[in-house]
Amino acid sequence: MSVYAIHKIGFFYTDDAFEASGEGTVVKIVHSLDEARKMKQAEDIASLKTVLQYDLRIEEFYTYHDKARELDKQLQSFLAENFPNQQGSEFYAHLSDEQAKYILNLLSLQFHQIAEYDDEESIDVTAFENDEEESELSEF
Repeated sequence: MSVYAIHKIGFFYTDDAFEASGEGTVVKIVHSLDEARKMKQAEDIASLKTVLQYDLRIEEFYTYHDKARELDKQLQSFLAENFPNQQGSEFYAHLSDEQAKYILNLLSLQFHQIAEYDDEESIDVTAFENDEEESELSEF
């Protein structure tokens, strides 16, 4: 019977932007795809809030997107409409889960991915651990 692992996505910084770099740490292993999707969404929301809490520029996650300028305009419009009295990244403290989902969908941004495995024994969790001292990857 298949199992599903939710992996963090590792990112590296290129002096201009964050770039995704494949599967990272295993966050959770579940037995249904629906459960995995719900868990991934909750983890992505938490990661977005973490990124914003540390005052990282969300724009650095879509700098190289083909429609970066259009995305930036849409994001700024959303923020102005929903957080009119907030400056810079101050809005993160007031960001609801629904608003976070909107931002994630708008930017096609994800911090986790789902991988399917034959069974739990086929997942070597240690193979996905991020050695922070020796790695340039960041996980949010």
